[in-house]
Amino acid sequence: MTKINESINNNPFNVAILVVGDLNRSPRMLNHCIALTDALPEINEISLIGYNGGDIRSDIANNQKIKQYHIPKGINNFLKKLPRFLFIFVALIKVILQTLFLIWILLRIPKFRFLILQNPPGIPSMLICWLICKMRGAKYIIDWHNYGYTILKVNNRPKFLVNLACKYEKYLGKKSDLNFCVSQAEKRDLKKEFDIEAICLPDRPVKGLFKFLNEIEANELYKNYPNELYFLIDSHLPENKNNKPIVMISSTSWTPDEDFSMLLDAFIKTEELILETIEDKSQKNLVNISKENIKKILFLITGRGPMRDAFMEKVSSANLKFFDVKSIWLESDDYPKLLSLVDLGISLHYSSSGIDLPMKVVDMFSGCLPVASIYYETINELVEENKNGFLFKNDKELSKILRNVIIEYSATGKCEKIDKFRENLHKELDKNDWVSQWKQRVVPALKKKKII
Repeated sequence: MTKINESINNNPFNVAILVVGDLNRSPRMLNHCIALTDALPEINEISLIGYNGGDIRSDIANNQKIKQYHIPKGINNFLKKLPRFLFIFVALIKVILQTLFLIWILLRIPKFRFLILQNPPGIPSMLICWLICKMRGAKYIIDWHNYGYTILKVNNRPKFLVNLACKYEKYLGKKSDLNFCVSQAEKRDLKKEFDIEAICLPDRPVKGLFKFLNEIEANELYKNYPNELYFLIDSHLPENKNNKPIVMISSTSWTPDEDFSMLLDAFIKTEELILETIEDKSQKNLVNISKENIKKILFLITGRGPMRDAFMEKVSSANLKFFDVKSIWLESDDYPKLLSLVDLGISLHYSSSGIDLPMKVVDMFSGCLPVASIYYETINELVEENKNGFLFKNDKELSKILRNVIIEYSATGKCEKIDKFRENLHKELDKNDWVSQWKQRVVPALKKKKII
């Protein structure tokens, strides 16, 4: 019997991965593809389904086993322009269209042994995937990033819709054959609230994805973005190193679960604190620091979304003296390269449910970039204060962190804490990568459930 099972498991098979979102902005689902091709070489094709968000990572685009199937999204742009009070009507139209598109795609792709669905968003995909998997004799796996109903709650949707979405997720979540989640807190919550046993699969770096560039490669990267990175070009040359700005970065989808007004308030407070520190003569180590000696801070904000333009207008009106804030959209392969050249990452993701973890911080850690993250209980699973980053609860605490970093860089050309954090991140980088974790936790579960 064992030999028969082994021969069955060695037969080529297909897998489907679905996210109702832009594929190039769904790194965890892309990482699933990479893990599958490495851990299960008998896979014939991975059907990667989602919106075409533009350029996608080269390790995905160049992988012969991964075939993309795009959900049409042209109608979404029209629906977004309709008035807010028509939300229920717009949502209904979107659900109907997505239902039709998903059924069409899931029935025409090659027959798959199992499907991995990202949730959220799960309406209507959780229902459609369950039904199609039943119809096609496939296993149904959910990767829980968060809860859809908590996102509706944060967006101030009607209470009856929030409650309905919660019941929907709970019912259809229990129909799955296997579940993944991103944190231990979410694993506990899924068990407590939904009676769902999930495998905790925290995000980890993918080996080889994040490149550490030499000075020539860095300069070539800067030249690709002359409007945003113009004064980094040649900044690493000996004669220009004293003028090199401090570079910080934050990544966002510009949605309500990240309070970017806090960031602007922190910029303003940081500048006030810097001036106060310079004027404080009791600070002996800052005798030679003056307003003119303070290094310029290039603060890059990546991503696209509905709240970006309003924020950038507020930044412009603030007339910041030390911060040069740029909104930038990076090519998929350039983003990980840039992270390794930045001094500090900032995360304002506080989670609509309080139990998920920000992928952007994982990306930053993959590039050995220390992070300052807003505090919520689960973030401790990822950001360890005074080991790989800083934690703050409000704009006042963030401004103190920024002030200290900026003053130290300006006075000495380096920041001891950040250097130590970066050293710790380098040590951790090879210990537990994404594919190794996938082989250790997912493959045994797939075998136990007789999915493979």
